[in-house]
Amino acid sequence: MNLREISSKIKNINNILQVFTAMKMMSSSKYQVFLKNLKKIETLQENLPFFPEEKKTPSQNDAVYLVYASDKGLCGNFNTKLKQKMKELQEDAKIILLGKKLLPFLRERKIKPLMVFQDVDHYNLYDFACFLSEQVYELPLSSFNLLYIKYFNGMKQEAVVENLFELGKMNAKNLGESPSEGDFKKVSKELFVTAKIYHALMQSKTCEHFFRMQAMENSINNSKEMKESLNLIYNKQRQSKITQEILEIINGSLLT
Repeated sequence: MNLREISSKIKNINNILQVFTAMKMMSSSKYQVFLKNLKKIETLQENLPFFPEEKKTPSQNDAVYLVYASDKGLCGNFNTKLKQKMKELQEDAKIILLGKKLLPFLRERKIKPLMVFQDVDHYNLYDFACFLSEQVYELPLSSFNLLYIKYFNGMKQEAVVENLFELGKMNAKNLGESPSEGDFKKVSKELFVTAKIYHALMQSKTCEHFFRMQAMENSINNSKEMKESLNLIYNKQRQSKITQEILEIINGSLLT
């Protein structure tokens, strides 16, 4: 590469750095907002009561998994963790997919999802959770599961599967007797399903923005390293060219 080509590459990297920096700031801001809201609902959703209804199902082949993927890329191994977890599911598992980034993966495995919801960010997440709970709870299921990336802390984020019916049974045992149990069953059921779906949405979005923020940070560091390498090459070539020109001048003066 000549000096002009190297200079052009350095300029392009500077432009890319500006884009990565802006994306990192945006992801960091969204991550902080989602993390703050997530902490507010953590305690509440863990203690929601639920009275599961008996469901008559002919087999265990009607288990449904609501998978929380992303609609956008540049979020590190966020979707990769989901793929790895999905490989552990039974072959006949039924999938409801949030986000389009896992559609190619499902096609490769010849899995046709029951439903696909794209551009989830365009909706109010709680309203969307209410809509989903209405859609899924009427289905005759042996189990309804949430598969998403759970945010434990800044060092640990893992793909998890939660069986909504099993969680509901545990919470119902902890509740004890209720004086208005009949009326309370319906309300608690709706609250529980909606709250769990919403909580998983918040977990997923928090992790997505965290992974994207980390991906942008890594991209910025890699770009800076590349820029430093090009600067070294540029300076060496420039110094070499200057030295060569000086030698030519000296040689020319000696000949005269």
